[in-house]
Amino acid sequence: MFNVKASHNIKRTTTDTVRNDDMKRPKRLGLSAIGDPDGEEQIIQAILKSPPRRSMPCELFDASNSQTSDSNSSTTPADETSPPLHTHINVCTDDAEWSKLEQAMEAPAEALEKAQELRHLINEKFRLLDEAILPLTKSGSKFVSVGIQPFRDYEPVIKMYNPTLTAAVTLDRREFDEFVEKMAHTETKTRDPESTLFRTNRYEVIVKKNDILQFKPLFNDVYQPLFLKYDTIMSLIKMKEFFVDMLVQRGLKQKELPHYDQLVTSVALHLLESDDGWDTDKKIENGVFSVIRETYKNEPAFWEMCLKTPTTLKVHIKRRCNYFAEYNIYN
Repeated sequence: MFNVKASHNIKRTTTDTVRNDDMKRPKRLGLSAIGDPDGEEQIIQAILKSPPRRSMPCELFDASNSQTSDSNSSTTPADETSPPLHTHINVCTDDAEWSKLEQAMEAPAEALEKAQELRHLINEKFRLLDEAILPLTKSGSKFVSVGIQPFRDYEPVIKMYNPTLTAAVTLDRREFDEFVEKMAHTETKTRDPESTLFRTNRYEVIVKKNDILQFKPLFNDVYQPLFLKYDTIMSLIKMKEFFVDMLVQRGLKQKELPHYDQLVTSVALHLLESDDGWDTDKKIENGVFSVIRETYKNEPAFWEMCLKTPTTLKVHIKRRCNYFAEYNIYN
């Protein structure tokens, strides 16, 4: 093979006398000259007389096109005007087979939909209404909030949790008083790590290293154990009056709020009396908005419930509608 690595800008270094015709590039010859004795001889002589140089992209492109055209010339070319050929695939068009496929796909889709609905119901169960959220640490790694639980007769609670809400501790008024009293009479420095500091009705407080306390649920809980510094908890206890006052205020509001079950029943009756029905979520949502405006005079707690617990509200209303329609007792 001939050496084509040297650049065409490099001058020839040889002791031979350079002839003027050596520096003249021969006329470019195509690959069609191959096979013709005279053409091949011309190509060889042209290569020998030409100076070493790098192949240009245009020449490589011309060579590839020439090889492609030569290879295509050995086969019979297709008619450019003829329509493209398509491969026909046998597709099942039998109604019975399509019905089986649809039934096979319905089961996984329904299972996925139920799983998503169950996940929403679990998450919404622990959301609070009339909620005040405050940072518990300076870094913002923990928060404390005070609010009411919509599905437990609007019970006021205090909740400590991490930003992702994967770990949390929820205490009602009685549990919070018990927690404050026990923390006031304990000292972590005299405790060994991994020892139990005290227990409440729902949590076990365990001492960890570096004055960290772990709140471990005694029963099955959706939340993971929460870890808090001892100094952080003591700062919370020093503000006991502030948090107790917030719990008391929400307890007073609790007595004035309409019961959640009344809202579900009112919306179900409204949907049954109307001609729209309750077969879609949009119809149920419109019924909820209408009842809140007309019957409950734009109650803020119910509007907040539409935003924080929409799936639970729709599921309960749909069940109530089905129950009334089945036993025909809504009249």
